[in-house]
Amino acid sequence: MRRRKIKNLIRHPPVGGGGGGWDPPNGVVRASDRKKMTKMIIFAAVLAVVLVVAAGAVVFYSPKIDKNSYKKAEVLIGSNKFMVEVAETAAQMALGLGGRESLGEREGMLFLYNPPARPVFWMKGMKFPIDIVWIRDGVVVEVVKNVQPGGFWKGERFSPEERVNMVLEVGAGVAEALGVKKESRLEVRL
Repeated sequence: MRRRKIKNLIRHPPVGGGGGGWDPPNGVVRASDRKKMTKMIIFAAVLAVVLVVAAGAVVFYSPKIDKNSYKKAEVLIGSNKFMVEVAETAAQMALGLGGRESLGEREGMLFLYNPPARPVFWMKGMKFPIDIVWIRDGVVVEVVKNVQPGGFWKGERFSPEERVNMVLEVGAGVAEALGVKKESRLEVRL
């Protein structure tokens, strides 16, 4: 019975001033109008399927990036020097440190933003904890310490409270061990 009603609505859309109905001219539904409506419904359904598939591909796509393709930079925290990889491309930024087994004691990753932004970070594919240091013009604006892997699937996301032009990821505990806190100064040598 329900199937018949739906078919009848497609074949004979509601007529009249019932609010929300479709008023064909002179109250007559032409066969060409029914064909157009059917084509529009099919097009909308196909478009919805394509959009769902595309969104799934974007969410689960993990770009493969050669570790040697990153530029290198030095970051000075007080008298401590770090050799960091610089994530410049969208693919490098999306992958970050994901998929790596570990991070050396004086290693990290630096993300550059021009213009300054409030980027959102997650721990997808991470296998070890990190500290995230949000930086604006060489001054630390915020530090998120000991971010654990696995939070991506729980919906954990991290973003600074204000716009930054750099983000530094280092091993968990490094920020505390070196006394990095809000208003600390860092020097970056690209």
